Formats: sequence, C-alpha cells, structure tokens
Amino acid sequence: MRVRDPSPISFSYDLMRQYRRTDVRLGDLTWSALKESFYSIVFERLYKIINEETLIQQYFLLSQFLFLSLYFSI
Repeated sequence: MRVRDPSPISFSYDLMRQYRRTDVRLGDLTWSALKESFYSIVFERLYKIINEETLIQQYFLLSQFLFLSLYFSI
C-alpha cells in the first residue's frame, strides 16, 4: 500500500487523476470542467498570496518612510 503525501496539492492531483479514469463514461466535458475549476482555485490562491505580499511590502515601505522622516526631523 502506498503512503500518500498529505499535502492538499497532491491530494487534489490524485483526485483529478482518479476522476479522469472514470472520464471514459462521463465524457470530456466533465474532465475539462474539473480541470478548469482546479486551475481557477490554484490561480485564485496564488493571486491572494501575491496581494498579501504586496500589502506587506507597502507596510514595510511606509514604516521605512516614517522612520526616516522621524530620524531627519530630530
């Protein structure tokens, strides 16, 4: 018995692969719809991560600006 990786990406990939095996009787439309939804979820999560990163960078730049303005005002 194979030990599975508990990461959600490998679980999703295994689920997609398993679903594709039954795709012969379900038709190509279901497989393409599943792929499309899977990739939309992945890209949505990446977009959220990128947005959080830029937000952190903006806060960092703002804090640097405030620190430098305070430093030069003294």
